[in-house]
Amino acid sequence: MTNRIFYVTNLPFAKRIFIKQIYNWLCSRFNRFTHKPKIEIDFNSDDFKPILNSLVNTTTKERKTIVNEIKSQMKHILNHFIECNWGSHYNAVFKNLIKPYLDNPKVLDGVLKSEVIKDKNVIVGNTGAKIFPELMIYLKRVDSPKIQTYLKQEINL
Repeated sequence: MTNRIFYVTNLPFAKRIFIKQIYNWLCSRFNRFTHKPKIEIDFNSDDFKPILNSLVNTTTKERKTIVNEIKSQMKHILNHFIECNWGSHYNAVFKNLIKPYLDNPKVLDGVLKSEVIKDKNVIVGNTGAKIFPELMIYLKRVDSPKIQTYLKQEINL
């Protein structure tokens, strides 16, 4: 497996850091990525499922690498989830990637304050984060206590 190094600069709160990127989490039906590593994981064809299923049988180091890959691209994963209109697809992305691995409130806050939230029926949070009711239902199911605390503080649940 070939590693490719890239800068994480698209997150407003992130310092410019190096990450060895192995996988590219994308959807061939909705592709917005500009970097192309060797292994592309296509949401559309559920390419990511064998990798996630392999987490059980991998070493701790490999598991940590894969989970860090997912977390480093969570902004893109969330953007895709919000803009996707293919029901079974975005449900699989939520269940397999967002629910277990979204744990950074700053990433979620950045997405909720971005132009990706276009719905007219939005709730505006205390700091300007926007969320529509269906997205709120999904995010309330995320495993991370940090995300739950963020939602309570931002949206006053």
